[in-house]
Amino acid sequence: MRGDSMDITADSELFAKIKQAYNGAPIAHDGIVCPKQYENIVFLLKEVNKPNMAKNWPYYKVLYFQANPEEAPINLRKDFYRSTFTNICLWIEAFFNPTCSYEDCFLADKTDYDIERLRKNLNKTAIVNIKKTAGGGSSKYEELIAVCHDPKKSELLKTQLKHTEPALVICGGTFELAKIIFNIQDTNIHFLPSGAKYFLNDNVVFLEFTHPAWFSVPQKILFAYAQSVFNDVKNIINLRRS
Repeated sequence: MRGDSMDITADSELFAKIKQAYNGAPIAHDGIVCPKQYENIVFLLKEVNKPNMAKNWPYYKVLYFQANPEEAPINLRKDFYRSTFTNICLWIEAFFNPTCSYEDCFLADKTDYDIERLRKNLNKTAIVNIKKTAGGGSSKYEELIAVCHDPKKSELLKTQLKHTEPALVICGGTFELAKIIFNIQDTNIHFLPSGAKYFLNDNVVFLEFTHPAWFSVPQKILFAYAQSVFNDVKNIINLRRS
């Protein structure tokens, strides 16, 4: 668990360096959603869907208010971003509540997900994007590759991840990119019994996983897959911590 404050002043020096690495362009300030409830699970994603970012964007506040809308000022109170966060919230449920069934994630009348309950799961995680400047719903892979190969940007990204003190980094469509960032060779890739790939770096498990906005596979199937993979990966985490 991290500190008690949502204030990220301690990270301001890091993000000043990140902004400088991007030649002064506006950056999305991502990271831990709720320091009080953080459970050392990080989602490593590609970039924010914010194509017209004219100034630095406190994305961590967007995340916090998505999880805790009752605390959001009226001007920042938004509908739940279902296409972005529903799967993340379901997968966190699968991780921390392994006896939960997919059907348990619905309202009593089964008409829809219990969003008001599930969205609180965002408080347990951190969301870190590889590319910190303006992005869209569909990432340009060559831009992400360029970030991974840029020594200054990749080192700052590694520093940010280290600051989150993760036990597990879930690579949402970013596993191959993470391999570049951490210079991981194929000989250092391991497989879980479920078939998912992972690698270890500084006692942290980096797990291959699908992007949370990928809806080609029914969410019920992805939920069951998440339960299977997380059951396997918990054994690795426990071994690394023992």
